[in-house]
Amino acid sequence: MDESSAQPRPFAARTLPWLLGLFFLVLYLATLHPWVGVSNARMLGQLGGWDPDTTYSKPLLWLITRPLLWISGSAFPGVLNGLAAVCGALSVALLARSVALLPHDRMREQRIRGHGENPLLHIRLAWLPVVFAAALLGFQRTFWENATLQTGEMLDLLVFAGVVAALVEYRTDLRERWLWISAFLMGVGITGNWAMVGFASLYLVAVIWLRGWSFFDAGFLGRMTGFGMAGLLFYLLIPLVSAVGSVTDLGFWTSLKANWVYQRTYLQGIPRGRPLLLFLVMVLPLGLIAIRWQGTKGSSLERIAAVIAIILLQVMWYFLAVYLAFDPPFSPRKLLYLDKGSGELAMLTFSFCSALAAGYFSGWFLLVGGTDPDKQWEHPNPGLRLAGRAAAVLAGVAGVAVPVALAVRNLPAVRAQNSTATRDLAAALAAPLPATPQLILSDDPVATQLLMAELETKSGGTRHVVMDTLRGSDPRYRKWIASRSATTLPELKSFADAKENVAGVFSDIVARAAAAGPVRYLNPSFGFFFERIRLLPDGVAFTCVPVGTSYTAEPVPAPVLTAALSRWNEQAPRFERVVRMRDLDAPDARNLTEYWSRSGDSLGVDLQRAGRLEDAGKVFEQARRLNPNNPIVTVNARVNEALRSGKPPATNLVASLAQSPLVQTLGTQGPVDEPVALLNIGRALLGSADRLPRQAWLSLNRSRQLAPGSLAAQFGEVEALIQGGQLDAARRQLDQITREHPEKSLGREDYAAITRLEIYLALSRQDLATAEKLIEGARSQFAADTSLIDLLTALYIRNNRLDEAVPLLEQWRKLRADDPAATLRLSTILISRRQFDQALRIIDPFLGLKSDNVGARINRAICLFQLGRLDDARREYQGLAEKLPDLALVQFGLGEIAVRQKNTNAALQHFEKYLKTAATNTTEYADVTTRVNQMRGNR
Repeated sequence: MDESSAQPRPFAARTLPWLLGLFFLVLYLATLHPWVGVSNARMLGQLGGWDPDTTYSKPLLWLITRPLLWISGSAFPGVLNGLAAVCGALSVALLARSVALLPHDRMREQRIRGHGENPLLHIRLAWLPVVFAAALLGFQRTFWENATLQTGEMLDLLVFAGVVAALVEYRTDLRERWLWISAFLMGVGITGNWAMVGFASLYLVAVIWLRGWSFFDAGFLGRMTGFGMAGLLFYLLIPLVSAVGSVTDLGFWTSLKANWVYQRTYLQGIPRGRPLLLFLVMVLPLGLIAIRWQGTKGSSLERIAAVIAIILLQVMWYFLAVYLAFDPPFSPRKLLYLDKGSGELAMLTFSFCSALAAGYFSGWFLLVGGTDPDKQWEHPNPGLRLAGRAAAVLAGVAGVAVPVALAVRNLPAVRAQNSTATRDLAAALAAPLPATPQLILSDDPVATQLLMAELETKSGGTRHVVMDTLRGSDPRYRKWIASRSATTLPELKSFADAKENVAGVFSDIVARAAAAGPVRYLNPSFGFFFERIRLLPDGVAFTCVPVGTSYTAEPVPAPVLTAALSRWNEQAPRFERVVRMRDLDAPDARNLTEYWSRSGDSLGVDLQRAGRLEDAGKVFEQARRLNPNNPIVTVNARVNEALRSGKPPATNLVASLAQSPLVQTLGTQGPVDEPVALLNIGRALLGSADRLPRQAWLSLNRSRQLAPGSLAAQFGEVEALIQGGQLDAARRQLDQITREHPEKSLGREDYAAITRLEIYLALSRQDLATAEKLIEGARSQFAADTSLIDLLTALYIRNNRLDEAVPLLEQWRKLRADDPAATLRLSTILISRRQFDQALRIIDPFLGLKSDNVGARINRAICLFQLGRLDDARREYQGLAEKLPDLALVQFGLGEIAVRQKNTNAALQHFEKYLKTAATNTTEYADVTTRVNQMRGNR
């Protein structure tokens, strides 16, 4: 831009922006979120002190909110939301001021219409582009949502708007202080907003453009650098506080690096081409505004062609700005995300730039199309004059119609998002809590954070111990929990101090606490806890009670079920808010519908297993209405329909659950009550690295209840009993099977299965003589039967009798060279013996026959990794990742390779993807969580 100067019009540039800011402030306060939302619950905990972490990436927000801590807890969320409204209104005001100060002497067509000496727009409708740009941003849905709920986005945008406004002010009056302010704000913005890092290069280009050659003056550069560095000092604010007073001993460097890692993760994690696309359509138009075009010296036709080219660009960008404000599929709201599971990114800086450009283009059309030149040197083209008038009329109509359309379209969605739905859930979770402190566990971070917010913002509330079990492997989190519960649950001190078998230590604490008094769980779950406790429904959550040593499938007591159903029905009228949120695609809807649907599914399963089929059917229907995308509820509802009609369930129901691992699905969508799915779950739990025989037995037992003739379920029950040490019960059930199914009536596979269980039981009783006799008899009887070889080798491997398994596996491979189980087991044994070259010699020929076998490719990748052929191993894993991006084992392998290659950033990304797809209640998951936390702290 050139260094022209002019006095702004009093109303459009001085008064109108603040009137618009006041209007939007009133609007945002009128539509303010009444409490805490899903998207900001944890951040409020960090700001309010009921989360062990702090807002490492939001130092300015942290500083501004320190004085607010004296406000009573119940008012704290509302005050923070009000602060977001103020920041949003100020951002709109700065945008409006910037639009009013943009120069309209960029083209000859503007200058000959009285905007040469005074470049600021001073036509009769000069106010309209200012209003249009302000409304385009202020009524935009993502902006509106963040201006009514404190997420930190509004403060970040206000800093960005301050930078832009300061540059525009400098272009107007050439006072150098505006550049100092912009440099300071740019530094502050970079410390708290990763998007500002991406805009830093554009900021530098803008300053050079404004200053010209005087930019390179040493004194000026020194002052600008000094103000910028002063802003960057905000990076040190939270690390200094952490070093002085952090309960978790985070330390200065770890806290500082946490912010840098956060910013790097976002900057490198967003799909590359999408920010570039948005830059071209939302930010690049500002470059057109910056250029002062000289009049064309060629013929009239050449001048018209050049003008038309620029006009077409402006028209395209103008309509794109309007279109993107309505959130089409390629808007920032839909297009930008770190990964598909984390939700869209606001990217309000893009929206601000787009509204700024749209405001300028609106003024351009009104000026050039709506007014005639001051002097006519040539006869005007009637066609162009008519087109200009039409463009001016359209710009004028759009200046009013677009804001109205945006407001009408987005107001219902914002009101739905800003309902009391989150408070309803939090209140329902807190309602059954006693007056005495209670241990509360949860695998659901959203439920945990909302309950914490409810308890902490409630005056005089009981100091319950609320623990996110997913964070239990983090030693800092354990220390913080122990410090908070030192008087209410001192046993957690041993949990905080544990260095090994952390899960076992905590399982002991939970079991003892459940035996001594009430322990609550906020969601249905599975894992090592539930080998020693069971969950009884209590409201929308659960009470943990200890279980005996023997395996029994007791239904929930009738009084407990009746009370739980009554509390569920009390919540039913509130479900309409959640359904409306879902229908309007509110950001919080997915988490809320998932939670309520999962809770309803769990209650329905308990009712169904207790024989209360009508009640179960009604609850399933409510849960399915809340979340039609919950396949488990759909399956359970169909089973319920079959049971009520007296017919066996259909055999194809499990097909709808095949898109995701069934055991992992239970954690997000609730328990299943269908025989085939239960059989698969039982088998999966029996093969789990964390031995979960009790839960496997319960699944298999229920499967047999729903499908009484299932021998597979009975065999699984026996195996679960043996695995759980219930040897006498296993013997009785195995004898019952053989009595009911004589050898002659059994098929070959079933008889082989019974033989396997007999061998397994004998080995478990340490009766090696009987086991050897059974094994020898089986081998002589089924020498060429690969199904029995399968069972026997699996048994040998399970009991670490690898030397005996190897020759059988070799025999199996000769009988069936294309059978993957033989190759996989033999190669796995060789890998366990670190004979990686031999394992590759087995795997490679097999892959020539079955190139798409995932297990063989994984084993090949492991061998390549162990042999130090890291590039080959990475290619193998990446090939798997292309077909199976959600396979946790693949992300784990890629993470290990990145660690070996000292690429910590890539390792962190792969391990974080692993944590999002792997089963949570495993020791491997806990180990990876610890490593991720260490990486974040060491970078």
